[in-house]
Amino acid sequence: NVGSTSYKNDELTWELHPSVCKIYNSEKKSDYVNGFTPHYKIDESLDTNLDSFLEFGNPNELLLNKALQLISGTDGVEEILTSRSLIRELILIYCSLDRKATNGVIIQ
Repeated sequence: NVGSTSYKNDELTWELHPSVCKIYNSEKKSDYVNGFTPHYKIDESLDTNLDSFLEFGNPNELLLNKALQLISGTDGVEEILTSRSLIRELILIYCSLDRKATNGVIIQ
């Protein structure tokens, strides 16, 4: 429930991970160190067929598909959701790939 940033020096073989912020939910609570109790449980480890594990973002992937069904209100209805209809509603606000390498030094 805290955010941190990492600093390292390969030459001196040290790393520093200071906490830079504390994260709160909408009720201003930050007591979820053990995680959240889910409203819906899906045990993906029961399926040992590796073909059923799909690439990140595939709307047919087990957990993402369930989330999309719950969000769209189609839970329990046989419907194939396409990512195309969801993507046009998303707005990219930040991409970590845009951040340049800092070689372990950050100056502000």
